[in-house]
Amino acid sequence: MTSGAKILIVEDEAITAMGMEHVLTSCGYSVVGTAARCEEALDICNETNPDLILMDINIEGNHDGIATCRHIKKLYDIPVMYMTAYSTEEIKKRALETKPEQYLTKPIRPKQLCNILHTFFNTSPISAIET
Repeated sequence: MTSGAKILIVEDEAITAMGMEHVLTSCGYSVVGTAARCEEALDICNETNPDLILMDINIEGNHDGIATCRHIKKLYDIPVMYMTAYSTEEIKKRALETKPEQYLTKPIRPKQLCNILHTFFNTSPISAIET
């Protein structure tokens, strides 16, 4: 049984965000919104108080995902997991300074993501997700 936890997706690639939303709902989670920019993410956090944020690092606007995470953590106590295709040592070091729950490198298989979230939320996995 899953927790029905509320998750915010911060991802500027619309197709990727839609795919993640499908995976998350298939795993039993509620997606409270998707944001492509820092300001959108802050608005959604204010409106929905998500239980977790899945944050891409390379997003639209003046702030990357790391700066967005810093802004969010100043205002809210919401855990963040980074999901990024950009994994240089410098970026990873900056990201880890924000103390994320996870730092995941894309691509991430749906079943892998579900298992990570089930572990984080301490819930049972759903077998409907393909590897």
